[in-house]
Amino acid sequence: NRCSAHQTLTLVAGYWATGEEKYLQRAKKLVEGNMGLQDQFNGGFKPKYEFPLGILAESLAKYYWATGDESVFKALQRFSDWMIDGKQEGHAASNCAFVHALVYSKTKDEKYLKAAISYLGKGTTGNLGKDMAMSYRSIPLVSGLLGKKP
Repeated sequence: NRCSAHQTLTLVAGYWATGEEKYLQRAKKLVEGNMGLQDQFNGGFKPKYEFPLGILAESLAKYYWATGDESVFKALQRFSDWMIDGKQEGHAASNCAFVHALVYSKTKDEKYLKAAISYLGKGTTGNLGKDMAMSYRSIPLVSGLLGKKP
């Protein structure tokens, strides 16, 4: 999960930096492979929450931003529902706050807003490498999405 997520994040950044479609074409294969896991796990990407799933969800969200692919948004909403409805929070759910905020920004469903806000304070590992991926990279995006006027 983490490996394909980091590849996708890098490819999307490459697309944003250059505008070259080849980066999105490669990322699409990774994204589709990860989305294919959801049927096995009722909307998740694994049977239970582990922090790399937040990185994976972030990579799908950024791919969605780059492409506007509605199937990816539906996968993100499905993942958010799996996290919220299944109480799959884990110790580091702050890295999923971004996905909840993104889903809220489009659906205006209050359950995603509540989840995004509640997940903000969860990432307290004390490990700079993990803190960067779990909180610092995605939390500014949460505040930006939640601060948007309808």
